Amino acid sequence: MKKINFLLVAIMAIFISSCSNDGIEDSLSTKDAEASKSGLVSEKEYNLDLPKIVDDRMYFENFDHMNEFMKVYQEIEPDYLDEKSKEADFISWNDVLNAEEGQEIPRKLNNLVDSDLEDPRLVRLLNYNQEIRVGELICRIEDEYVFMYVDGNFDQVEAFKAKGIGEKLEYDEPVLINEKLIAAKPLKEIKDDESKRSMIWIFGYGWRCSNNYNSYNSSTRMKSTHWATNVYFYKSAGMKTKMQKKKGWWIFKSWKSERAKKISVQGQVHFSVSGVPFTQTQNFNKIRYNSSSATHTIFWAVGFGVKIKAGNITGISGASGASVKIKNSSYSNHYTEYGSSSRSRGPKFWPW
Repeated sequence: MKKINFLLVAIMAIFISSCSNDGIEDSLSTKDAEASKSGLVSEKEYNLDLPKIVDDRMYFENFDHMNEFMKVYQEIEPDYLDEKSKEADFISWNDVLNAEEGQEIPRKLNNLVDSDLEDPRLVRLLNYNQEIRVGELICRIEDEYVFMYVDGNFDQVEAFKAKGIGEKLEYDEPVLINEKLIAAKPLKEIKDDESKRSMIWIFGYGWRCSNNYNSYNSSTRMKSTHWATNVYFYKSAGMKTKMQKKKGWWIFKSWKSERAKKISVQGQVHFSVSGVPFTQTQNFNKIRYNSSSATHTIFWAVGFGVKIKAGNITGISGASGASVKIKNSSYSNHYTEYGSSSRSRGPKFWPW
């Protein structure tokens, strides 16, 4: 199996020759994504349309197209797309996570595993099988692996899992399995070794979220989350507050989103940037009314193996490619009308 060192060259040569779509080369082009802005554009000022839906998946022509879409989406609240998705009969992974008891299951559902994704925008872009289409590539997230395969070649994914090839993968090495499939092994636990955490974040294939629940009674709670999502083609980190109610019947009850009169997340993220002798700070204060969640995204990036750099984070300066760490003094406060909580998060909680 060829290692990632040769991946980009191999991908360009093999996928272009093996796919009938003339634009497959564009599918793999990418630019470093802009960081999300700390402010929030009024939803009334913007009209963000869904990308085309093809075979129950959101379709982007290439990663540049996806990046441009995300620049807009990051400026408005995640649930902005909910009604548009409903109108388009698009069933997202977020819909699956919040499905009511007895709700009809999509006929083609074949990936009902909890992959621990907490990024509130990504779960709305992925379909019910945790897939998204970029050019001729299907990007698929599972509990054990992240796959990128040429459309129409899902059998390659099944063959990969049936043969147990994944046992040979190293967590920091995405592998070109064949001309139709790339696979990566996600890391569920962040290692203490500093260099390993750096490798995981730059090349990584894992995700990490940290949840805290403030229960107000047996059926009402606030979920405070710090997330770090890293699935090779998309990376992000942030904080969110979510209001939840336990709904359902008897043993089938589960926690579902519930609107709060007021909900917010605010705090500071302190950064240490290599080559910069002082601490840099990102302040945030997101307040929403009559909503189930409030979210702040520290940074995000889209692209084929895209990397996070100092310049990708709003208000954070540093040389091109400078490494960045979140300091222990970073914190967030979460609030609903039922109560509040404070949380501190330092480097060991972030796969940098």
